[in-house]
Amino acid sequence: MALFVFPVEVTFNVLRSPASGFVLHLNVRIGLRADTHEFRPKVSFADIAVIDLKLHDHHLTGSSGDTMADERVSHWEEVYREKDDTQLSWHQDDPSISLELCDVVGVDNASSVIDIGGGTSHFAERLIERGLSDVSVLDVSKAALDRSRGQLGAVGEQIEWIAADVTTWSPERSYDLWHDRAVFHFLVDADDRSAYRDQLHRCLLPGSHAIIATFALDGPKKCSGLPIVRYDPEGLCEVLGDRISLVTHRKHTHHTPWGSSQSFQFSLLRVGQ
Repeated sequence: MALFVFPVEVTFNVLRSPASGFVLHLNVRIGLRADTHEFRPKVSFADIAVIDLKLHDHHLTGSSGDTMADERVSHWEEVYREKDDTQLSWHQDDPSISLELCDVVGVDNASSVIDIGGGTSHFAERLIERGLSDVSVLDVSKAALDRSRGQLGAVGEQIEWIAADVTTWSPERSYDLWHDRAVFHFLVDADDRSAYRDQLHRCLLPGSHAIIATFALDGPKKCSGLPIVRYDPEGLCEVLGDRISLVTHRKHTHHTPWGSSQSFQFSLLRVGQ
């Protein structure tokens, strides 16, 4: 009775979440018994010689399915088409913490600011009211940007609106301040966080600043049905790399439009050499 060993590789593409994906590679070596004259093998569990299971993060791309960026676009387009601001847990009428931190670093009329994931936030509007003229808003949802621009009327014409996923966007310029309230914590995939970090460094020259707000360590574990990663200021700096240093931070309890409480941390960061 002969024993032949053949390596068999089976690949499963499994979508883990709208924000990330993984590919499961299952490599199995199986001993095949040639028990018949026709050499048709019979396999039993006792004949399994080696099982090598590998699991790693992977962006799902190509014709077999949408990219993760496309999944994000679909999710947020649906959210902003179906819900008004009073139905969005992250909505706030007054971005007071962000504006306070702008004052800490001396943001003035000559400063350039980009609001990452600005959606229908009032942050850009408040900056225009303060006299700034170089304000940009980036969001993955065109529906959100169209709504905000329409609501602002003439003020909206003074803002640059960028419909793009921050992880795949190609910035063409630098800014004095990068503002992100509740985008980064949605990036549960390490590759997405790395892409975000790269974009931040492309947009900010040494000496520039970033304000990044996420759910705090005692904050919710999900938002809009999606998993998130919670941070404290030190953990956020560690993820963003050695060139990022913490200037100051604020602990903030956000109250949703329906009265629930959410714990946030706001980190004011400086980009070094």
